[in-house]
Amino acid sequence: MSFRLPPFLAPHIFRRCRPPGSLYLDAVFNHEFPLGPVHSLWWPNRDDNKPPNVILLFIPGNPGLLDFYIPFLSAIHNKNQNDNVAIFAHAHSGHTPDFFAAQPQPSHLVAQVEGALGAFDAASSTFKDARIILIGHSVGAWIVLQVLKQRPQVSGVFLLFPTISHISSTPNGQKLSWVFTPFWRRFLVLSSYLTWVLPTTLLSLLFYAWPPDQVHVLVDFLRSPRSIMSSLSMAHDEMSAIRDLDLSWIDHKTQRLFIYLADHDDWVGNQKTTILEFLTETGLICGIVHGQPGIPHAFCISKPSNQW
Repeated sequence: MSFRLPPFLAPHIFRRCRPPGSLYLDAVFNHEFPLGPVHSLWWPNRDDNKPPNVILLFIPGNPGLLDFYIPFLSAIHNKNQNDNVAIFAHAHSGHTPDFFAAQPQPSHLVAQVEGALGAFDAASSTFKDARIILIGHSVGAWIVLQVLKQRPQVSGVFLLFPTISHISSTPNGQKLSWVFTPFWRRFLVLSSYLTWVLPTTLLSLLFYAWPPDQVHVLVDFLRSPRSIMSSLSMAHDEMSAIRDLDLSWIDHKTQRLFIYLADHDDWVGNQKTTILEFLTETGLICGIVHGQPGIPHAFCISKPSNQW
């Protein structure tokens, strides 16, 4: 396997050491102004003699921290039987600690769609013969649908725990939408400075059910006021922008859609019924997987890496 980045990614060396045997590369996707640098991860295809013929482009939820998803994406890479599959994960602008431009980066929802479009365009122009499949988790599912709408040549789309319809009316949306308003955003950002005086061991006790690596990701995030502000600002946009479900523009003859719905998901709530009814009424052909009980919306932090 060749540990080389594609030309649209630059290496990023000032990160925590990867676990032994890790097959991914830390990288930076340098968008044009105003988006600027965005954290990315790259899992190269295993066949050194050929370019990838399939690229899985992954877009995270909110907060858009790729480190939460490393065990999940590594498991996909390790268990895949095709040696010519590469994985390209692209974070959200302004979310990853230490990935900031000199000028403030836009973090609103439209900017994240533009970032995902830029990632898709770079991958598709570099690997012209490769099929690109989009994977989105939570609000990332809504983002990849916007990419599909503007780039119909996408080969397939996987929506994981999708928040694609009236997110503000879901149980969590109703309980938490006030937190995303300007006053409370500023309050939480100022409060985040308190985490600098709290030892990591105490935070680990507060999140005792989390795998240790994921606790470290959370601690870095809580100690980054700019990241918190970006995440909360984007969440505020989600509450107002993600409204009526509209998939009528999908060409079911050429565009393959797959959806994973949790048994219980407070970020989807009754919108699960809305999604299923819409698919039935419109006759849109897609693969639907109903998750087993107990798999949470934040599935990426629910398992140690050796259990994937």
